[in-house]
Amino acid sequence: MADFDGMTTEWTELRTSADAEDLMRRFGEFHDGCIHELHVWTGDYVSERYSMGFGRGTTVRVLVQRQRGPLSAIELLFVGVRRVQLVPPKPDCIGRIFEATLSPLDGGWLWRPDPGGEHGELVESESTWVSSRRLFWRDASEWMGETLRYGPDQPTFDAP
Repeated sequence: MADFDGMTTEWTELRTSADAEDLMRRFGEFHDGCIHELHVWTGDYVSERYSMGFGRGTTVRVLVQRQRGPLSAIELLFVGVRRVQLVPPKPDCIGRIFEATLSPLDGGWLWRPDPGGEHGELVESESTWVSSRRLFWRDASEWMGETLRYGPDQPTFDAP
């Protein structure tokens, strides 16, 4: 997979349940982690001449950091996204991940930053989750801290 951001770490594709279990073990089940950034793109666009081009599907890139090393941050790259649902923490809650779920689903992958449950429950859930045909990951431990990696800092406004 092409490297598009200057990081030297190679992407690793999850192909089997054993690959997923290995990632979960290496990253401590995502315990004491947080979603630092999430970026979504479709590949669709309108050109300068106003013609429309269509991409090859939706992709989601997620930077997850955690309070332990040596693997302290990873990027997840979901290719061929079937669905993504982002639910921010409630105002009186924190966005800490205590345990995540990573499992095969319909020939692809399901990731959610909370303990499992049945897939049918996801559509109605108040949970963040991503389902995709393919899933890649890489070590992003050099990307710790509050710096945004997927784009420039944006103005911050308090919610009402």
